[in-house]
Amino acid sequence: MTQSAVQPSSRPGPAFNPQERHEDLASAKERRARTFLVRATFLAFVFSIPFDMVAIQAGTALAKVIGIAFFVACVLNHREPFAKPPKAFWYFVGYLGIWVLMAVPQVNIEPFRADVLLRFSTLFQLLAFALVATNLMKDHRLAMQAVFAFGAASVLIALLMAAQVSVVREVTPIGSRMTFGGQNFNHIAGVFGMSLCALLGLAYTTQEASRRRQIIAVPASAVLVVMTMATGSRGGVVATAAGLAILLVQGGNLWRWVRSAAVMVVALAWLAYSLAGSDITLGRFRMSVMKGDVSLRERIYPEQITMFSESPLVGFGPVNNARELGKRIKTEGRKPMDAHNLVLHLLTEVGLFGAVPFLIGLGYCLKAAWDNRLGALGVVPLAVLCAMLAANLFGNWVPRKALWLAISLALAQAPAVARMRRKAPATSAAPATPVLPA
Repeated sequence: MTQSAVQPSSRPGPAFNPQERHEDLASAKERRARTFLVRATFLAFVFSIPFDMVAIQAGTALAKVIGIAFFVACVLNHREPFAKPPKAFWYFVGYLGIWVLMAVPQVNIEPFRADVLLRFSTLFQLLAFALVATNLMKDHRLAMQAVFAFGAASVLIALLMAAQVSVVREVTPIGSRMTFGGQNFNHIAGVFGMSLCALLGLAYTTQEASRRRQIIAVPASAVLVVMTMATGSRGGVVATAAGLAILLVQGGNLWRWVRSAAVMVVALAWLAYSLAGSDITLGRFRMSVMKGDVSLRERIYPEQITMFSESPLVGFGPVNNARELGKRIKTEGRKPMDAHNLVLHLLTEVGLFGAVPFLIGLGYCLKAAWDNRLGALGVVPLAVLCAMLAANLFGNWVPRKALWLAISLALAQAPAVARMRRKAPATSAAPATPVLPA
């Protein structure tokens, strides 16, 4: 009689090691803590961006203090923040490379050296921030939290301005302009416009729009519009209108589009009504139309076109372009004069060699934002980026964090949308599995 009993295997199984199990759990806990630290400091840094020019002790900006903590957290957990960059990022790197080549002659000139090194440090940090922000905001939940953090900071500034806290005024012949903490009037207005588009967009145009977001977004947007008018910034009004108009272009079902379009039309009407009731902002628009007075831009823009025609390929070099413009405009003390336009700044700074890569990078950002309009954040990244680019028609935001945040938001969700598009044809083309009879 044969035995059918299964003989036990002679191969020893893996031994359970409580020490190794404990170390694995501790390592996983440490990784989660580092990830949480990176994301928490990232949100804090985004929250600080609207306060960018508000100084604290020893003249150190609040955003810089939080930025140092954020950078340290990223170094401790470098895999996610410093993952593979998108294609558009390399065009911005190309711009910085051309910038460095053009800056070498300026470094050898003593009056320019400190300014050139400071500007290079700023651009390098902004590119690093764009890379980290793009990789982190690939998580659409974190991207939404970042947008809300930015918007919350802007609303807080608007409320402080309404309460006359840390308000700085500039008296003009047609009225008084208001800003917060000494920030540039156009800068704070552009931030308000960017935040308004982001808050309304997340509340009404995304698939995850909720009643709570809508209740918060409406009064917040009203306050932002009123305080935008208080700044007297024409560029801020144009940027806000451009972003709201883009929010009308969205996907989804018909009812959601009609509801969202109605909200954006009301927002545009509120913007127009507030403009009509603002003596300072409406008066400055009238000066632009009737007298052609656009705060020296009527002289700055033609002079920069002349400068570009004199040196179209390499420009006048970093920092030197602002000094040359100041000399030609004959400002008080011949101080450096900002370009007040992103494209003209690039063309006079680094010429076509440096401007073309930067503008190609922006083109990729716009395409990514357009492709992502059916993603989790909907048309919000496109509206935010277009609002920021509209603000750049009247100002130069290259050294500002807000522009690079808008760029990062546009690029962040593109990989997820690309994966969805690659899977869609395969799913639709897959033949149905035949059911065999039993």
